[in-house]
Amino acid sequence: MKKRLLFIGTLATITVLGITWSRCGADPVMKDNYQPILKDTMYRGQVAWPLETRDRSIAGEASGVAVAPNGDVYYLHRGSNLYGDDTYIKEPTLIVLDGKTMQVKKRLGAGLFKSPHGLEVDDQNNIWITDISLNQVFKLDASGKVLQTFGNAYGPFTEVGLRIRNVLPSIPLQLDEKTFARPTDVTVFKDGSFAVSDGYRNSRIVMFNPKGAVKWEVNELGKQDG
Repeated sequence: MKKRLLFIGTLATITVLGITWSRCGADPVMKDNYQPILKDTMYRGQVAWPLETRDRSIAGEASGVAVAPNGDVYYLHRGSNLYGDDTYIKEPTLIVLDGKTMQVKKRLGAGLFKSPHGLEVDDQNNIWITDISLNQVFKLDASGKVLQTFGNAYGPFTEVGLRIRNVLPSIPLQLDEKTFARPTDVTVFKDGSFAVSDGYRNSRIVMFNPKGAVKWEVNELGKQDG
């Protein structure tokens, strides 16, 4: 069943087997129609990756998983980096597994990311990844080539201003609509438009058209149940 979690103004939908958890101290918001797992229902997990010694040596913090239209499984991790690190990850951060055999088909993303976070594979097999240290959203093709990046570069005082606002939320800080502050996730729609949850330092969801122009944004914390 689907649960909705609210992470510091960011709405994320995940599928879980009756279990809900959160990180960063956020409180989960449960749907009213929650039903517990029946006692006679058994679920067993099976490790799909990493299995080989080579892969175990590079596997790092897991941050995302997605299933492509052809059934392949995409696994996103941070290699030798930790959450929020500010150096480029030398290892392949995206592992593509055959959806039937669970054998590794591709290893992608070496040298592209610092702290990858959200992952999605769209209907055209393009790969979308958010990076909370680079403050960008990446669109890659199936081979791992970067097609587009979204998110303006920070000015000389943007990072300092964000750190101050983390401590003093009432301090105003003007960011343009295409500047992210630790974007957490991305959702791509069939027409090519996409929505970004932004993020750990902002409290907004921003919708883009297929060409990357902003259509609308919601930039405030919710006040109602759910």
